[in-house]
Amino acid sequence: MSFESKLNKQYNKIANHVSDMIPGPWEKVYLVAYMKGYASQVIFFFTVPQKDELYYSEHIPKDFGVSRDKYGQRVFRLCDLFDDLNAIFVKYGQEQFGTCELDFTIEGNLNVSFEYIDWKASNFSPSEKFDYYRYKKFGILPKFQYQIDDLHVVEKYVKENQGK
Repeated sequence: MSFESKLNKQYNKIANHVSDMIPGPWEKVYLVAYMKGYASQVIFFFTVPQKDELYYSEHIPKDFGVSRDKYGQRVFRLCDLFDDLNAIFVKYGQEQFGTCELDFTIEGNLNVSFEYIDWKASNFSPSEKFDYYRYKKFGILPKFQYQIDDLHVVEKYVKENQGK
């Protein structure tokens, strides 16, 4: 199987798993995975039909009555799927990615992008990367000034490390 075929197969596994994590109908998913070796942070947002609201994946247990344990197991599996995606890159002699953004719709539209940022060399917290992604993707600023300042530090780090 070719590199591209393996990637497409893995993208489908990831999208299907995320779809299974969302209880009920959905329309669009916006997902980011930050890789630090074989440990990852994966977050996603999604929309549902007939609502203008953007739902955050970590709120699924609270917003939709899903058990935290069951949800946590699914998050770990999602991280494993991104570790598997990075392993495909290694197997085919490609550089491991630092960030993967995967946006898809219920109609099957898919957009995937990669950045080769070395998150292992940074000390950014999950919340700082969350704030950075939410701002970059949706233009949503954090509530407090110190969080905004931290977001700009992450933004600067990304700009300085792109293409290295």
